[in-house]
Amino acid sequence: FTIYDGSDAKNAIKLCIKELQLDDKIYKPNVVLSRISSAKNHLVTAESYMNNQVAIQKDMMQGKGKICEIYRLYARKCKAEGVMDFDDILLYCYDLLKKQPQVLRMWQDKYQYILIDEFQDINLIQYDIVRMLAKPQDNMFIVGDDDQSIYRFRGAKPEIMLHFPNDYPQA
Repeated sequence: FTIYDGSDAKNAIKLCIKELQLDDKIYKPNVVLSRISSAKNHLVTAESYMNNQVAIQKDMMQGKGKICEIYRLYARKCKAEGVMDFDDILLYCYDLLKKQPQVLRMWQDKYQYILIDEFQDINLIQYDIVRMLAKPQDNMFIVGDDDQSIYRFRGAKPEIMLHFPNDYPQA
């Protein structure tokens, strides 16, 4: 597969907006892409988004009730063209590890320890992936400073680091 960078993804979203004959002044590509990215980082696929009345209602309240259709078309185009964006890589990795225990076991066996630098910039899907990979030993070494989180716009949650001792009391 090919990996879309931010510019590629934005251009693809622009094409979807145009194809759906939506107003790009209302459906600004950056805003739409950000909403789709947030959905993916919360493990919401295009199809599940289409069935998520809470998300659709939120979009409608913001005057953007067709984001679900843009997301669905974008996902279909990416699949047809053999393309993934950064968020897809995380979403499909998570899905693969969840649904294919033999693949998860292979990667768990490959690494005895996991080191994560800049842990304050991890998001929920990344944390879930790392937690799966770290099992059964749970041998993680993390480094970070919650005051230096700079990726909130990509879904980073510095509070994950603050709750780490609760998740791993032996740490």
